[in-house]
Amino acid sequence: MKRLFANLAMASVFSFCAIVAVAQDTVSLVPSQVEGIAADSPESGAAGLLQTMEERFVEGNVFFMSLICLILLAGLILSIERVIFLNLSNVNAKKLLSRLEDALEKGDIEGARNICSNTRGPVAAVCYQGLSRIDESPDVVEHTANIYAKIQINRLKKGCSWIALLFKIALMLGFIGMVGGLVVALDAVQESGEATLMIMAGGIKMALITLASGLVVYLLLKILYSFIQAKIENLSNQVKDAFITLFDMIMKYNLKYKK
Repeated sequence: MKRLFANLAMASVFSFCAIVAVAQDTVSLVPSQVEGIAADSPESGAAGLLQTMEERFVEGNVFFMSLICLILLAGLILSIERVIFLNLSNVNAKKLLSRLEDALEKGDIEGARNICSNTRGPVAAVCYQGLSRIDESPDVVEHTANIYAKIQINRLKKGCSWIALLFKIALMLGFIGMVGGLVVALDAVQESGEATLMIMAGGIKMALITLASGLVVYLLLKILYSFIQAKIENLSNQVKDAFITLFDMIMKYNLKYKK
């Protein structure tokens, strides 16, 4: 798992560096060279789309667009890590509790613990902690399982605050880039002394491209964040329901085997 995340991070960094390098190369081309390339070798499909994205990247200001791309890559890495972790943490809680109930009805505490220890996820971990205190009073069992349930739920939420911070920063960068583009447009008007559309076009284009990029990254990471939160809520409810069911099983076990 750690190797997968490391490879993903390295690939993202290399992709980001490639984007910046291509953008810098595009900046170094004068307009006549760009037109000559377009005329001599017309591109279509994916190649044409890539060239358009490179041009928009440069027109939106390399600095701001680089920051937005970096935020997008970081947000995607964190989101993918959380989705994978949550998917691995998700188990069939009903099937697990059914197996535990069968083991407890037979009085096989050790077997029930082995079932929990061999099952991944927060539900099994909380059940294991409850079964580890089965010989103690019900209050101790409930208190221990409650504390461990909170620990497991906090583990599920790990990294989510960073995702929320990143999509908020992306939105703010979009607005800041928009303001910067408008300032560039006004500076051009001030220098020329004329408020024509041609003079203001560069600054306005920068403002709109930066704002649009920030909004796209914001929406993408926000959707991923909401999806992750929904999965966390579902797993949290599973943990709480499983604990209540397990507590009832333990009470029945105590009544049957500890008279």
